[in-house]
Amino acid sequence: MFNFSWVAIIETVVLTALIGDFKWPFCGLQSFLIVVLGIFSYAGQTLLTVALQCENAGPVATMRAASDIVLAFMWQTFLFCDIPDVFSISGAILVSFSVTFVGLQKWVSTLSRESSTFKRLKWIIL
Repeated sequence: MFNFSWVAIIETVVLTALIGDFKWPFCGLQSFLIVVLGIFSYAGQTLLTVALQCENAGPVATMRAASDIVLAFMWQTFLFCDIPDVFSISGAILVSFSVTFVGLQKWVSTLSRESSTFKRLKWIIL
């Protein structure tokens, strides 16, 4: 988390100096949105660190990428009012199916080998 913050600060200072067009926020809403962005960025980085401490990197990276895709899809639809085409919808369905399958696979692998649920769903972890 420490490195993430410093990289962002250094990048912002360098780009602001190169562009030379720095302006303070005009109103309280812009300042509020900047603070909220910082809080959500910090929370996201903290939760990613905790997830990597509790789980292997593979499932965490898969879930993060999938959530990024789903959130970008929702952002496109609801914030920009850009109606998705057939390819976007089919891609979202494929991503959702893949994430669900990874989650089911992880859950089934933690079940007892003698349980009836494991016996019915053991094909998932083959």
